[in-house]
Amino acid sequence: DHTPRVRPDSQQTIQLLESAAAGESFDREFLKHFAHHHYDATTRSVQCLTGRELEHHDLHRYCEGIVMSQLREIDEMRDILCERLRE
Repeated sequence: DHTPRVRPDSQQTIQLLESAAAGESFDREFLKHFAHHHYDATTRSVQCLTGRELEHHDLHRYCEGIVMSQLREIDEMRDILCERLRE
């Protein structure tokens, strides 16, 4: 039997999202927290790029792809926050 483990900071995020009012309030909180989540993934992937073995080209491409996709998604979330939700 596997019981999922949720870190305390993730539990706080879940509680915050559950208590947010539906609509723009929820959207705003969701985008703020998930932009940060994507930033964390980018940070770890950059560490992968700088700490990898120099001859491991597949790992480099994989980590580089993660960085690029996460940055695109962060930009999209920031656009929604700034343009549509006036954050």
